[in-house]
Parts: sequence; structure tokens; C-alpha cells
Amino acid sequence: MQSYIFFHELTFAFTSTVLLIKVASVPARSDLADISTLEMVQIMFRPPLTHWHYPTDPWNNVAIWKDIAPGFGELTLVGKRQALELGKWLRFRYDGFLSSSHTRREAIFKTSGVDRAIQTGQVVAAGIYPPAPHDPKSDWDPSREINWQPIPFHVAPDRIMHPKTLSETECPRFVAMKNASFTTTPLAVMINSDPEVVRVCTEILKHSGLTMCHFGVIHNLHKTLAIQRKYGLPLPAWTDSIMDSMRRIAVYRTDPRVAVPTTEARRLTSGPILTELVGDMERRIFGGGLVPKMTSYSSHSTAVAALLGTLDIFEARHAPEASVVAVELHRFRGNNHVVRIFFRNETNSPPYELELPKCRYPCTFANFKTTVSPYLLSDEEWWWECRRGVGRSARGEIYHNSISSDQNPSLV
Repeated sequence: MQSYIFFHELTFAFTSTVLLIKVASVPARSDLADISTLEMVQIMFRPPLTHWHYPTDPWNNVAIWKDIAPGFGELTLVGKRQALELGKWLRFRYDGFLSSSHTRREAIFKTSGVDRAIQTGQVVAAGIYPPAPHDPKSDWDPSREINWQPIPFHVAPDRIMHPKTLSETECPRFVAMKNASFTTTPLAVMINSDPEVVRVCTEILKHSGLTMCHFGVIHNLHKTLAIQRKYGLPLPAWTDSIMDSMRRIAVYRTDPRVAVPTTEARRLTSGPILTELVGDMERRIFGGGLVPKMTSYSSHSTAVAALLGTLDIFEARHAPEASVVAVELHRFRGNNHVVRIFFRNETNSPPYELELPKCRYPCTFANFKTTVSPYLLSDEEWWWECRRGVGRSARGEIYHNSISSDQNPSLV
């Protein structure tokens, strides 16, 4: 028997759909991992609360935020606490599987090169590996002035950690597809031409100072306004009539039908991270090099959404702050290995175990690899596919019709 979570109805003039995440009905949800069979775990999480701005933003002044965050796009104080809570929860979940002192044989921490992702990863690691008084290798500061262990971090390529930021030079095909997904695909045209989206965009273009509007812009602007509201900052009066509509429209930014609509999009967006996950699981099972018990990826919301969308287990909703995906490899009798995927999106509830639609539960490693095999590719294959079928004029035309970081650096 299958169960479902996150019923989320999107009602516009053109469609009314309910998108679901399939959840395994057994075993029951628990904050504790089954470490009796656990062989390795790979976790991916997004930065917690950050803040942005737009051209006419009345709060577009770093001084206003000086007691909240060091700068735009960086972690807020609440975000840092969210990251620490996540790290402590991961310690609780995997305590006994992970020791009290960090070693590279046990865990490796990877991050994108973005400051907020690096900060998030460091704080999460601090929560996972606090100094333990009974372990002299971890309790290294006799003065007890700092309750922290130094953990090495490795910056991974954008194709793995933050594909949204790939440039036209790095992957022109991806840039073309990304920009078209907001403006020129049939689904994008249908969404952007809906009367409610047109009404919201009219208000945004009239008051925000932005020079272009589509549902991707609405997503980013809504995130900015929601964070300001969360910190008790009064919003401009012009937002009153559109905030609810913006919230409903914003979910399309990470809808799998937009983010990863085709096999090609899934290969370029999630192929690199899936290839690494599967490769590490294979080396853990069959040998062939040092593979730690845990690999941590401090990534971004779009990467988390794209990964779950590629696996067909993500609904049209933005991954909440400090949400985490845990891909666990378990070994049972007869050296049979099973892949279990968990998603935690609420701090006060156990994670959901997600069932892959194309891999019957329990999903064996062999079946998991078969399921994701269409998206696996080498670095060389990724490089060539990034340049397939995109001429200079086509790239320029599509790129010109999208928002660039030069036009609106705060919202891209």
C-alpha cells in the first residue's frame, strides 16, 4: 500500500493539478537511521535562510541588516541556527554509525563555492562533530574556549553543486534550456500568459524596478519579500494585492516539468551528482578506493529540487530552508544492497522515506542504478553534451530574452 504527502493544489485558468511525493508505507517514520544495516550515507542540503533585494527595495541597505546578516545573499542569524540544528539532528540520526571524532575515512564534506553554502556546510559539520570530552582527538582545546572541531571542506564543481549558475561558456546548452524554460517552452508560455500571472507581473514591473517578469522572477521576488516579512519589516503597499498569488505562482520555479522536463535536462542538471553518488556506492560495495561512510554536499535549493525531480519524487514546491535529502545504502544478508532515500523538510518531524516510482520498494542498488542509468554520464560526455546543437546566434537570442546577472544580480 502506498501513501502520499504534500498535497498541493495549483489552480490557474489553464490548469488544476495535484502533484504528489510517493512515500513508502513501511517502515514507520523515525528520526533514527537503521545503523544495523547501514553501509554509507550521502546527504545533500540547501542553505537556510538568506536575504536578497530588488531595485526599489525600501530595505536595500546593508546597514538595516547589520544585526541579521553580514551582507545580501549571506546567511542570516536564523539561518545559522537552522544549519546548526540540522547538524545536531544528523548527529542524532547517525550516532553510533559516525564516531565522535572526524576522520577523512569516515566523512567528507563538499560544498559549492558560494559563501552561504560554505558557511552552511561549516555550521552543519559543527553540529555533527562537536568536541566530545571523552575523545581526546576531538576535544582538542584544553581551555574550552571554542566548542568546535576543524573540519576540512572541498569545493566541488558547479556542475555537481550549483548547476543553476553555470555560464554560457561552461555549458551553453544548459543555459539555453534554462532560459527557454522560463520564457519560450510551451509550458512557460502557458504559465506566463495566464491572466493571474500577467496581473502580478504588471504590478511587479510597475513598482519593483525590475525590467522583465516571468514566473521565475516572481519566485525570486516572493522569496525576498517573504524573508523581509519573516523579520518583521513592513512590505510596500503595492505587494498587498499580489503576495498570495506570488506564493502560488512561485512553486513553478522548481516544478520538475520546468526544472528537469526532459532526459537531456536531467542529464545536464542532475547527471553529474547522480554519477558521483552511484560511483561511490559501487566502490563501497565492490571496493576500488577509499569511500567514506558519509559524504555531505552543501548545495542549493535548485540542485536539491532538480535531483528529486530527476528521480520523479518531488512535487512542485520550493525545498524549505535547511531541508535535507539522505541517500542511504544498506546491506542485508547475502550481500544484498538496498538504496533508501529520505527527505526531511520539517524541523519538528521525522523525515519521510521516499519511494522511487520506477524502482519497486525496497529498491535494490542494481535496480536503482538501472533506474538512473539514462542520466549518468562522464565528465567528458557532459562537456560534449553541453555544446550539442547550440549555435552562437541561437544562444544569443535565447540568452538575450532572459534575466542576466548583470541586469538584476540580486534576483538571479
